[in-house]
Amino acid sequence: MGRIILIIAWLNRVVMLLFVSLILIGFTLIREYFFYALMLAIFLGFFQIIAALILSPLIAEKDTVNLKKLNRYTNLVGLYIVICFVLYLVAESIPFNIDFLGYVLVLIPIILSLFFTYITEQIYKINKNERE
Repeated sequence: MGRIILIIAWLNRVVMLLFVSLILIGFTLIREYFFYALMLAIFLGFFQIIAALILSPLIAEKDTVNLKKLNRYTNLVGLYIVICFVLYLVAESIPFNIDFLGYVLVLIPIILSLFFTYITEQIYKINKNERE
C-alpha cells in the first residue's frame, strides 16, 4: 500500500511540474507551449482519475477525510465532463460570448489538477508518518 501511494505521489509531482512549467512558459514566453500544456492536461486528467480510483480503496479504512476529498474530486471531474458535453451539444444556441466560457473551461482542469495534487500530498504525508 505504501509503495503504491509513493509511486502515485511522485508521478503526480513530476507530471504536475511539467504541466505548470508549460503553462507558465506558454503564458509568458512562447504561446505554442500552452497548446502542449493543454495536451498534457488530457494525459494528466486520465492519470489523476485512475490514481483517485486506485487510492480510494487503499485509504478507505484509515483516512476518511481524504477519502471524502477524493470522492469530491471525482464528482467534480464527472460534473466538468457532463458540463462540457452539454455545452458541446448546445454551443450553437448560446447567445453570449463563447470566448469567456472557453477560458473558464480551460481554467477548471488546472484547478482540479491542483486540488488532486493537494489531496495526494496529504495522503502521502499521512502514510509517511504512519511508516515512521
